[in-house]
Amino acid sequence: MKCFFDEIEQACLMMLKGEFTAEHVDNFRRSVLARLDEQRVADFIVDCSELESVDSQGLESLLWLTELSAERLGQVRLVSLPDDIKTVLHMTRLNKQLPAHENVRGALASLQ
Repeated sequence: MKCFFDEIEQACLMMLKGEFTAEHVDNFRRSVLARLDEQRVADFIVDCSELESVDSQGLESLLWLTELSAERLGQVRLVSLPDDIKTVLHMTRLNKQLPAHENVRGALASLQ
């Protein structure tokens, strides 16, 4: 999996590409922590439009990001979820902890 970062208004836009599996968790967490040191943001918008799949460790890492963000009084929003990943979130009932939006604009509006 590849992870790219950008700034958008008051949030950090994170783009995930490929498969988010256990072997990518450490790199994901290091990247997030490095970005927090650089940028000092609390809100994250995670663009999943190019995310092919996610396993339980990937989901756990997204929950970790949510907790980390909340510690800084921020929030996490997912955008452009592929249908199969939406299904996984609904089946695991994580859709309430990891709110999803159709696009970045909607995610940004929900952070207000």
